[in-house]
Amino acid sequence: MPGYFSFHKLVSTSIIKATYVIGKVLITFWGLGMIGFGIASLAQPDILELRMVVLGQPVAAVVIGAITLVFGNLLWRLLCEGWILLFSMHELLAAIAHGSGQSLAHVGYQRTLT
Repeated sequence: MPGYFSFHKLVSTSIIKATYVIGKVLITFWGLGMIGFGIASLAQPDILELRMVVLGQPVAAVVIGAITLVFGNLLWRLLCEGWILLFSMHELLAAIAHGSGQSLAHVGYQRTLT
C-alpha cells in the first residue's frame, strides 16, 4: 500500500482492464440476446411480447445483434486500449526525461525508476 498513497503505483490500468471485461460481457450478452429474440420472433411471429422486444423487425434484430457482437466488442477494445495508452504516456515520458538527464521539477508526479 505505500506505493498507492504516494502515487507510485497506478491503479487506473487495473480499473480499465476490469471495466473492459465487464463491458465485453455486457456487449456480448446484448448481441446474443438480440439474435435470440430475433430468431424467436421469427419462429413464433404471433407472440406479441417477442414482437415488442424486437420492435416488429426480427430480421433487423438478428443483423444488429451480429453487428454488435463483432463491431461492438472491437470498438470497446479500441476505446479501452486508448484509455490505457493515455494513462501510460506520463510514465513513459518521465522515463525518457529521466534517462536524458532533464530536470523533472515541473512534473507534478515523479516516479523513481529502479
